[in-house]
Amino acid sequence: METILTYLNNMFAAMPVNDETIRAKEELASMMEDKYNELIAEGKRENEAIGIVISEFGNIQELSEELGLGRKENEEWKESPKSEENRIKEISDQEAEEYVAAHKSTTPKIAFGVAMCIWSPIAVIVLAGLQEYMKVISEGLAVGIGISLLLIMIAGAVGIFIYFNSIIEKFDYLKKEDFVLTPYLEAQLKERKEQEKTQGNIKMIIGIVMCILSIIPIIVCACLPESDVQEFAVICAVGVLLMLVGIGVYLIIIGDGDQERYRVLLQEGDFSRQNKKNAKVIDRVASVYWSIMVAVYLGWSFISGRWDYTWIVWPVAGVFFGAVAAVFSGIKKGE
Repeated sequence: METILTYLNNMFAAMPVNDETIRAKEELASMMEDKYNELIAEGKRENEAIGIVISEFGNIQELSEELGLGRKENEEWKESPKSEENRIKEISDQEAEEYVAAHKSTTPKIAFGVAMCIWSPIAVIVLAGLQEYMKVISEGLAVGIGISLLLIMIAGAVGIFIYFNSIIEKFDYLKKEDFVLTPYLEAQLKERKEQEKTQGNIKMIIGIVMCILSIIPIIVCACLPESDVQEFAVICAVGVLLMLVGIGVYLIIIGDGDQERYRVLLQEGDFSRQNKKNAKVIDRVASVYWSIMVAVYLGWSFISGRWDYTWIVWPVAGVFFGAVAAVFSGIKKGE
């Protein structure tokens, strides 16, 4: 009933406040409540009952004609320019469906771009191992091929990010601005979110398990008798680790994406109205933070030449960024 009454309040927002409209609103609320309770008693689900009630009683134009109510036509009821600017945008069914379709289409591609970034050092690591321990390739050739493949993969990933972000960025206002949904659309989105929740959770669980177990090849190779072959096996195991982590992260991103699109539209979690205010600050911090991390990673890697170790920058940076974001969110909330 809370959803229905919120919708009812929005319906009467354009009506003059007088005894006639107050009486009509109370009568309509009573009828909607009776219908809702009747549907629930018949075994209808909550979201389904809400949709039926709104479809039967939700046409304000027909109701205003039947009840003889007028809209705010005179100057007394016209909104001032200031109130017009501050009005919260209402998202239509079409806008919501376009966003869901665009998000479904772009999320797997962007996730693959992230995986490419994780996989990009693999060639450098393996070729360096071949050169150092197996002596089957010259140092110059190993570095040349490895770095070239790394840059090609990063360039490809950046191209993916730019192209597919350009498709989804027109919906950025949903993540940054406050808006309202019609109760019927809100009920539909909540139901769809629940339907897709299990599938998304399974993808995330598999991805997390793969990231955790990715260290096993290194442990196994480290237990072998010491030799150049064993050292090379450890190097290859690092490549396997990055491959598994890339696949795991891919699954985590698309699994979370199955729920994220609905969190955005329902303004839940990270996309609640309070968190939208915090996000504006965090976005500015992130642009500086990750630029520094890229410089640290590339600088350390080129200077030390130990690409098999420098990848540790990314998980450490990711964990540390969570702390940085929490600090700035707390500061913003305190203000």
